[in-house]
Amino acid sequence: MPKINTDNDRLARTLKFIKREQRQDFAEVEAFVEDDFLNGIDLAHGGFLFSLCDYTLALAANTPERMAISSSGAIEFVNPVPPRSKLIAQCSLLCGAKKSGYYETRVYNEAKDTIFCVFHSRAIYKPIA
Repeated sequence: MPKINTDNDRLARTLKFIKREQRQDFAEVEAFVEDDFLNGIDLAHGGFLFSLCDYTLALAANTPERMAISSSGAIEFVNPVPPRSKLIAQCSLLCGAKKSGYYETRVYNEAKDTIFCVFHSRAIYKPIA
């Protein structure tokens, strides 16, 4: 099995995601909605938000002992994200077992008083040899 290196995530680097905290079953990532990350009506693109959530999940679910692979993900957009917003994504384990975990990621504004989207995902765990 390959060694997991979430710091080598090229899409996260391209989208300028900043890892703020990472520990087993929890992660927090910061992102800034640049003009290149907007859709046709000048709001944060849904693909940008999905990618932010998916990366935050990867940080929470991968550990030195296990590789986590996303097996599903569903996102609910609950508030529009305006341009030039600073976002905070937080992912935590809702329930887990030896071979998989079910996670929730919430994306907030900087003050954490507005939720923009909620992402539910399952990760399948593979031990690292």
